[in-house]
Amino acid sequence: MASPAPVNAFADQPGSPSGAVHAARQGSLLRAPLSSFIGREQEIDEITRLLQRPDVRLVTLTGPGGVGKTRLALQVADRLRPAFPEGVATVSLAPIRDHELALSAIAQTLGLRDTSDVPIAQQLADALHDRTMLLVLDNFEQVVDMAPGIAALLAACPQLKVLVTSRFVLHVSGEHDVAVGPLKLPPINPNLPLSTISDSPAVQLFVQRAHAASSDFTLSESNAATVIEICQSVDGLPLAIELAAARVAHLPLPTLLARLDRRLPLLTGGARDQPARQQTIRNTIAWSYDLLTPAEQSLFRRLSVFVGGFTLEAAEAISADSEIDILDTIGSLADKSLIRIASRVTGESRYLMLESVRQFGVELLEAEGEADATRAAHAAHFVAFVDAVAPGFDGATTVEQRAALRADLDNYRAALDWFYQRGDGAGLLRLTRPLVVFWQNFGPWTECIAWTQRALSIEQPPSLAQGEMLIHLGASAGYQGDFAQGKRWLTQARDVGMAISAPHIESIAQTVLGAQLVDQRCYAEGESCITDALIKARQPNHPFAEALALAHLGVAVWGLGRIDEAESHLERARTIGSAIDALLPGTVAYRYLGLIAAESGDSRRAAERLRESRDFDQFEELPLTRALPNLATLSVACGLHELAVQLLGAADTVNQITRFVPAWPERGAQERALAQARTILGESATAAAFRAGQTMTHDEIWVVIDTVFAAAEKPGSSGAAERATSVSQLTPREREVLRLIVDGRSNSEIGERLFISSRTAQTHVTNILAKLGVSTRTQAAARAVQDGLD
Repeated sequence: MASPAPVNAFADQPGSPSGAVHAARQGSLLRAPLSSFIGREQEIDEITRLLQRPDVRLVTLTGPGGVGKTRLALQVADRLRPAFPEGVATVSLAPIRDHELALSAIAQTLGLRDTSDVPIAQQLADALHDRTMLLVLDNFEQVVDMAPGIAALLAACPQLKVLVTSRFVLHVSGEHDVAVGPLKLPPINPNLPLSTISDSPAVQLFVQRAHAASSDFTLSESNAATVIEICQSVDGLPLAIELAAARVAHLPLPTLLARLDRRLPLLTGGARDQPARQQTIRNTIAWSYDLLTPAEQSLFRRLSVFVGGFTLEAAEAISADSEIDILDTIGSLADKSLIRIASRVTGESRYLMLESVRQFGVELLEAEGEADATRAAHAAHFVAFVDAVAPGFDGATTVEQRAALRADLDNYRAALDWFYQRGDGAGLLRLTRPLVVFWQNFGPWTECIAWTQRALSIEQPPSLAQGEMLIHLGASAGYQGDFAQGKRWLTQARDVGMAISAPHIESIAQTVLGAQLVDQRCYAEGESCITDALIKARQPNHPFAEALALAHLGVAVWGLGRIDEAESHLERARTIGSAIDALLPGTVAYRYLGLIAAESGDSRRAAERLRESRDFDQFEELPLTRALPNLATLSVACGLHELAVQLLGAADTVNQITRFVPAWPERGAQERALAQARTILGESATAAAFRAGQTMTHDEIWVVIDTVFAAAEKPGSSGAAERATSVSQLTPREREVLRLIVDGRSNSEIGERLFISSRTAQTHVTNILAKLGVSTRTQAAARAVQDGLD
């Protein structure tokens, strides 16, 4: 028997449904958005390139509800229309729950006649077999069981390509998953110019939608910081930004920001022409939650207790009483865009819930009566974790330990608050004691002070833990310039040491008291105080206390101008600290030995000592508060005056963020470096370099740091010309930039060519001039030609 003739769905019959397909073939069945599209240029380019590859037939855009998958897919489809001469069509599957009806919905959108004697899948395959078309399937998550049918359709139609939006990955052969994340947010930087802030897609979306709600709303210097905080508070999620911006007509920005702490009730009132699930954040998340299995729903609720992310080990700790397969279920929740892999810390995957999603989970956790038990398990896990990973009293940690500790700061806060709200003093003390050491060394100081005060507010007899915590409290207050409060806490710590017969606690407290006198330029008083502390440290033969006292004694006598004596004390502190593996005394000693060497003109020795201080081991804000000004002093010693001023500008921004108050005698070295640079550069150039430094990114700062160390560690005299690097010794990126300098390109043109910001391009140019020992771009171009730049 002959097989039936294929259905010709594209027959152009007057009045037939195939007219819609004809329209698709001639043009497009794309839905036209009524509001403008903002941002996502990089994603549009990536997805467009992917779909233009011959070997790519199926692309799935995955992400949480409200992230903007549909709008992104429509933009991509619109850009690709010329590549698909026989049509681009969009099929919304949002109203459909039965996967068997989904193929019919596709057929209906394309205008196919559904006949009873031929299965709809066969009709689609016959109709699209030789058609060069792009099919956009929107909101695929609730009909995900239809995925094999889409794979079969693609196999039958070699010219067809499919772009899917879904909260779930389809898991079929040939699928290319593209995760759609939140909109890009501007960095937190109090000196960021308004033009840079307004370039952020998240800020642009907020401003546009806020202006639509209130025509007099504009972004300004006075409200920019609050707008950034609002966008960060809602995770850069486009739907949440739009819903928040709609409130501008009725709420002042500060009030809106404050109310976002409980964002789900606030973020309502979306456009009425949108589906109900997209009119509030809660409805959007509930849509995804309702599609989960009972086991997935249970784990989702429990995972909402984590603030700022979690590891697999942590997830297992809060689910030890369940029979859920944690690894598989977390993988499923990630596939369904309710959690995402945020990063890898020390080789272990770390997962994250967007804050709006997490708050929804917390509501469910409380409604199911599971909150207390889950929070107790959460707190117990982090007490055990911090006990194992946090540094000892001397602050010694590895880079990996610091990364692991920093990753869970928000979880510690949640656990501390849990203990505090329950009045669990023992739990609060047990978690605070190891954390206070980390906070005091790496920040944040204000929070360190707040939690330590809460822990110490619980009545208890004098103890070693109490003495240690009071020392860290006093030190943290001093870093912020509150020397009066620091003195009160350090005096209490010294009294505790006397009460429990712990001379090393007395010694360390008195050393820090003396160091704070030195910080205020009271060098003689500081020397006297630290000398007494050194005597106490040697009585019980406590090497850590002795090394710390020697290090700070060296700083005091350096401030008094007794350089040789200062170096002797610092070297002795370094030796003792190294023998017992104590980080803090060595860090102080190397830091000041580096400064002394830099001011004496020995740049190689200065660079060696500053590296050994370990201030540059990690790229974190608090170590940078001292590292950058010290490196500025080294920059001046190397003749890199513009870079020195940029480093001081960058340090100024970091200090504003951390609330660090520069102290003496380092401050004196910093002022001397700035004065020397101003003499060489002139007032105008110095001011410009300082402003440039204030707005540098961390990556740009690190480029400068590398440049200064490279110049300082180069053999030769201190003269810039004799230290000049050859073109062949520049980094590959610097040689790329130099080629564009030779071509006469501006910073903005260099940035466009290399896909970097014009500011980063400027940083590279400055560093190239410094390395080549020239002062102008023309001279740099001449050197490039002379050295035969390839």
